[in-house]
Amino acid sequence: MYFSKGVVSFTLIRMLQTGVIAAVFPMILSVFATKVGGGTLGFLNSARFAGNAIGPLMATSVVAYSNLLMLYLIITGVTIVVLTAFLQTTKMISSIDNGRL
Repeated sequence: MYFSKGVVSFTLIRMLQTGVIAAVFPMILSVFATKVGGGTLGFLNSARFAGNAIGPLMATSVVAYSNLLMLYLIITGVTIVVLTAFLQTTKMISSIDNGRL
């Protein structure tokens, strides 16, 4: 997004990002729905709403004190941390199901 040349290219990149997560998010929820139950789904849903509220505040604060490149690097870092946590969690759930934990 940092390298977009204008509003149109920025919008196209954001639409692509939204399309990619829209395809993946239901699969993530299905992993938890089949393994751990409704309480975890409620937590994930609450976390999603909290992220929708906190995200714009965080982004505005970062841009106010820094620049867009720093914002995009922070978003990338947070995404990598969350993805790693998700992968570790699914490995742990798989281990529990297979009786190895």
